[in-house]
This record gives sequence, structure tokens and C-alpha cells, in this order.
Amino acid sequence: MGLGCEDIRKLLDLNDEAYAVLCEDLFMKLGVSNHYTAVNTAFKKNYIDRKEFCSEDIKSVALQFVHDRLEKLKQSDQYSKHLLWNLYDILLEFHLKLENYSTKKRKVII
Repeated sequence: MGLGCEDIRKLLDLNDEAYAVLCEDLFMKLGVSNHYTAVNTAFKKNYIDRKEFCSEDIKSVALQFVHDRLEKLKQSDQYSKHLLWNLYDILLEFHLKLENYSTKKRKVII
């Protein structure tokens, strides 16, 4: 999406340590050792694909999406596995939202 590590960390509202743990877990699952290789591997394995979003479109959709789901996160214990699963569910919902947004945008262009 064109976002740097610090931007992603801030969007996820993670401290440096939590972000590092999350990245290490993803690196291990992908069998890589750095961010660049992780992104390339994820593209090659079709875990992610390139979307035609402009950064303002993404920002608008992301902020509205997060705003709508803040209460779900507030109900979780800050350091619990429940919070991680809630965050995971929200990220899956967001992925679907972006897919739907992308499909609608393409229909308008066509």
C-alpha cells in the first residue's frame, strides 16, 4: 500500500515492542528475515495483491472502518489474546471492505 513500517505501526496503534513481535511472527510464517522480502513473498504467494488505491482513498476508508469498530477493541483486555483475536477479526473485515471498495471503484471506472 506504500506505507512505511512506522506508519503501519501507528495505524495498528502498537508500541515498538509489540510491532517487532508481530513482524517476527510474520517473518517466521513467511520464511523470511526482513520487511522487503516479506512483502515480496506475500505477493508471490498471492497472500496480498496490488490494488489501485490512492493513499487518500485508503486513509478515508481505513479511518471510517476503525472508527466504526473502536468499541469492539475497547471491550478487550489490553494485553489479552482476546484482543489479538479481535484485532485479527477486524483486519479480516477490513480486507473484505477494501475488496468491496475496489470492486465498486472498478465498476465506476468501467
